[in-house]
Amino acid sequence: MSIKIRWYDADQTIIFQTLSGTVSNDEFFSSVTAIVDMMQSVSHPVYLVTTAEENLKPPSDVISIMEKAIKTTLAHPNAAQIIPIGNIFLSFMMTVLIRLRGLQDRIVPTMTLEEALRVIEKHKTSKDNVR
Repeated sequence: MSIKIRWYDADQTIIFQTLSGTVSNDEFFSSVTAIVDMMQSVSHPVYLVTTAEENLKPPSDVISIMEKAIKTTLAHPNAAQIIPIGNIFLSFMMTVLIRLRGLQDRIVPTMTLEEALRVIEKHKTSKDNVR
């Protein structure tokens, strides 16, 4: 499988997704379903950290597929933020969608896991983060 999903932390507040190799449309949407199921299994805000290896070959029609996946994920009441890490292609696609859909507060591209964890901590302690 070219998509791996797991809880990053024992408190189950961060889902960590890794994409690599060739990813089919079906596999991508199956991963979205798994992520939403994981969010559904807890009763608190959940952050999705996603990273793509440089060998990633995304599904066909990647923009509309990513848009649908983001919309589905962020629609869940426990979804806090999506934080893509690194990969230039993934970051570019996310940036396009952020600007087109006004999602600056919900999707925060980063370059490293450490930066992603800082973004999450800042969001968790933000006075504006009221659920």
